Amino acid sequence: MIELFLAFFVGIIIGIITGLIPGLHINLVGSIILSYPVLSFADGLSIAVFVSSLSITHTFLDLIPGVFLGTPNDDSGLSVLPGHRLLLVGRGFDAIVHAMRGGLIGLIALVLLLPVIILVMPKIYNYLLNVVWIILILASLYLILSQSSKVLALFIFLLSGFLGAGTLGLSVNQSLLPLLSGLFGASTIIGSLLDRSAIPKQIASHINAWKLGFKESLSTFKTIIISSPIPAFMPGMGSSQAVIIGSSMIDDHKNPKGFLSLIGGTNVLVMGLSFLAVFLIGKARTGSAAVILEVLKNITAYQLTIVLISVIIAGIISFAIGIFIAKRLSKIIGSINYSYLSIAILLIITAFVIIFSGFVGLLVFITSACLGLLCMSLDIRRTTLMGALILPTIWLYWPF
Repeated sequence: MIELFLAFFVGIIIGIITGLIPGLHINLVGSIILSYPVLSFADGLSIAVFVSSLSITHTFLDLIPGVFLGTPNDDSGLSVLPGHRLLLVGRGFDAIVHAMRGGLIGLIALVLLLPVIILVMPKIYNYLLNVVWIILILASLYLILSQSSKVLALFIFLLSGFLGAGTLGLSVNQSLLPLLSGLFGASTIIGSLLDRSAIPKQIASHINAWKLGFKESLSTFKTIIISSPIPAFMPGMGSSQAVIIGSSMIDDHKNPKGFLSLIGGTNVLVMGLSFLAVFLIGKARTGSAAVILEVLKNITAYQLTIVLISVIIAGIISFAIGIFIAKRLSKIIGSINYSYLSIAILLIITAFVIIFSGFVGLLVFITSACLGLLCMSLDIRRTTLMGALILPTIWLYWPF
């Protein structure tokens, strides 16, 4: 039991570190665990607890660099869009609060959905594999047709889709790192530099982070329970596709705070459900779930219960830690020279891309950044760039 507690708290500590370092993805940590016997002294359940607490902590904490620094991971990339807009009007802390509140709602949804998912998902899983492409096409059509310039939106969607398909087809390590960091991170930072944007002094917020508004919470809850379960169980899908499905119900321009809650809730719920998928269908849908599947092989109901308890408790602790860190960052971020900060972050992201994805990854990164800037210059909603993941996924499930 002491070993489980130790694994749990060490996981939280490592999750804080990985969550706050720009560009460092949780899958990289999972690869290290599987590649090197760094935890050979621990039993399988302890490693599973370590990975689950680390993963959920990372999922909460990586919202902070996504908003304050514009450096997304594949799960938090879309938070850069509305989050950065709120940051530039002095509401960066509020943006993080709403995203992390969504994470708490995701934990609640996870608990409430468990009985339904356990009973229903094994029976409908094979059927869902046959209709996922239809769901994604409908969500994509809504994304395109809801914009004022539908032709340009379609152009950007297809262009990003071809870029995504080409990137995923290359022999590039951590291929999503250069792709999404360019589309959403570098393009955002470069665009702000070109516009000579400056981070204003952040408005002192008296928002009670723990007080979940009923109307907003109910809206987020309904959206994530509709959009998240299917992507959490399907191969080649994840929280990004779930957010696109959910975005058909929440407009990031008209309701940025609701959209941020959607992202936070979706990320947490998909991560939690990925652990459940290991138990129900014996498949890993996230890097973290792959580690758990590797160390536990056939996960038992008791082991699943311990993992899910770890997820819930770590999520609550991570929420509190994230709010604490974000509040203090919001007090100093406005006093930092934005141009110097932006250049430094661009250099950090570029270094990560070169280290983990090599020269080819750097070319993908530059191309993705240019496409992101093109999307901004055409005044197309940047969620359209998620065609980079949506189109390859549709092709994966295309039955004809």
